[in-house]
Amino acid sequence: MLINEYKLSSMNQYSPTEVIKQDVTSGEGFRSFLLNMMPGQEIPARSHLHNCVLLFPQTGSGTLFTEDAQETTIEAGSIYTDHRGRNFGLRNTGNAPLQVLVILVASSSD
Repeated sequence: MLINEYKLSSMNQYSPTEVIKQDVTSGEGFRSFLLNMMPGQEIPARSHLHNCVLLFPQTGSGTLFTEDAQETTIEAGSIYTDHRGRNFGLRNTGNAPLQVLVILVASSSD
């Protein structure tokens, strides 16, 4: 088969105590996974030094935050991108579960 299909709707596993990360697929120069977060759950800011990051919220809303206290609200129906080298984290600030498809694309060395 030339095109692979992945049913994200079947990957909605959540935990009241921890963020659930589920691998979706990977290939040459990229990998993708889902982050499933209950309200109040957070992923601390971390470096994305060697990757460009694409975030596709599927359900819910939340906040991207940087170590220097900059914040951006994210919500389903939008795409968020970040070039390599920035540190940021994610918090579910909504009242419902947040599911985000994350695609990491390897950056070439400059």
